[in-house]
Amino acid sequence: MKKGISAIIILVMILSMIGCGTQNVESGETGKQDSILAVEPQPIHESSSEQTDKTNTDKQPTKEESTKTDGPAYLDISLETYWDNEYEDMVLMNACYNSVNLHTGDYPALTDAVNKFNAEYISDTQGYINELKENVRSEYEEYGAQNFMGPYEYQSRMFIKRADDEALAIEELVYSYEGGAHGNSFFKTYNFDVQTGAEIALENVVIDKDSLPGILETEITEKYPDLTFWTDSLEELFREYIVPTDAQYPPTFTWTLGYDGVTFYFSDYEIGSYADGVQQVTLCYSEYPQIFDDRYFKNADENYVIAFDDTWYGMDTDLNGDGVTDYISVTRNYDIDVDYSESFNVTVNGNTFTQETYCYDLETYLVKSGNRHYLYVQRTVENDYQSVCVFEITEISVEYMGEFSGGMSSFTNSADFEVVRRMDVLSTYSALANCYVGEDGMPVEKEGVYQVQDEISITSTVEITADLLDEEGNLIGDSYAFPAGTDFQFMTTDGETFADMLADDGKRCRFYTGTDWPPTVNGMNADESFEMLWYAG
Repeated sequence: MKKGISAIIILVMILSMIGCGTQNVESGETGKQDSILAVEPQPIHESSSEQTDKTNTDKQPTKEESTKTDGPAYLDISLETYWDNEYEDMVLMNACYNSVNLHTGDYPALTDAVNKFNAEYISDTQGYINELKENVRSEYEEYGAQNFMGPYEYQSRMFIKRADDEALAIEELVYSYEGGAHGNSFFKTYNFDVQTGAEIALENVVIDKDSLPGILETEITEKYPDLTFWTDSLEELFREYIVPTDAQYPPTFTWTLGYDGVTFYFSDYEIGSYADGVQQVTLCYSEYPQIFDDRYFKNADENYVIAFDDTWYGMDTDLNGDGVTDYISVTRNYDIDVDYSESFNVTVNGNTFTQETYCYDLETYLVKSGNRHYLYVQRTVENDYQSVCVFEITEISVEYMGEFSGGMSSFTNSADFEVVRRMDVLSTYSALANCYVGEDGMPVEKEGVYQVQDEISITSTVEITADLLDEEGNLIGDSYAFPAGTDFQFMTTDGETFADMLADDGKRCRFYTGTDWPPTVNGMNADESFEMLWYAG
């Protein structure tokens, strides 16, 4: 029986070596949501972590003892999504997958490793998808539309679980359907040493692997009391992962190195029946310090961000460092009649807050800022507009802080991240701001403005007098009358009251705008002042 179990596990693991992932948001919804505007950045919680000293389980440190003056560096990283499909009178197959975009050159070994990973991953995954396209077309041609068991699906999403100067950890969750009664879900994970680019081995993190099987059995049976296991002893099963008895198909753990522990993932059929789905459990460093190498956790404590995956079970973490794991989940209240959710629930240790707002999709991030924890729940509505609901959470409470328009980009560090919004100031375009998490949990713009990302210009039909700017965007106290026929390139905007432009003669200027309709520019009707304003529907 053990050998049969091992073979099933390895089959799932082999399948999980192919995959794909999520897309970073590049536009945000404007209108009813609050804008996020600030001119002067403030320090984040006085740069103190006020955290529990996790290397000493016998006493709690004072605030002064636990205050940090120097924290870890976080990676500027994002994910790119690739889409593919096969079509013949109907959709035969849909597919997507990710690659990793590392936006910093500070770690050359990691850069080389990520570039190699991307090349091999994209080649293998696209090759697998091409085979699926051939197979599904052959099946469609053989059985016809009436008997075709499609469309096939290959949907994979990646989630950044850690991205600092110690480790880059990525979870990949794949759903694959190739006909038959149902599809299958499985995991693949990647853990890179940031300094060397090498793969991190589990034994480098979990230094007491002998205790691991028993601890995992305890945690899994507590978290999933109704799960139908394949075996009477999970501890015995997991010992085969450490010392395999099947040399041909040795089972291995699928895991990611987090900021406060290690998460283990179990695919369909790996430890339970198909009806039980997939499982995951996190062993927190604060609860089991004796089994871990503390160098991976003792400094990872101040301003990190962790992406939830899109499965129903949420995330395990220790919010206050008391050695007790806290369970967080965000679930949609889906209405099948309208094909979207009219609300969603945020739950921490059984305490639930229901947010009444509709969405087609949700993406959730656990955000640690100093000694506070927040959930950023990004919702998607029509035309891929995004906004983010912010909640402050503790081990006993969930508090709604507000909502802002826009979507998250390169979101790994709560002290330095990007928000991308759709703007409708004198035209429609995407604009980006560098932000940090403020005292109320909401994003604060470091420079008070958004940089326009799209190359878009408008041409005046009348003379327009505008205030002039220097190259840094500061008003210089002079104005200039730009003649009709001048081309203006968008540079920056606050999303409401002004748009800074680059004229075709090289001068920089500011147009003053409003939020009312019709749009105005420096008090004039904007539609009558330009040849065309490029508004999207």
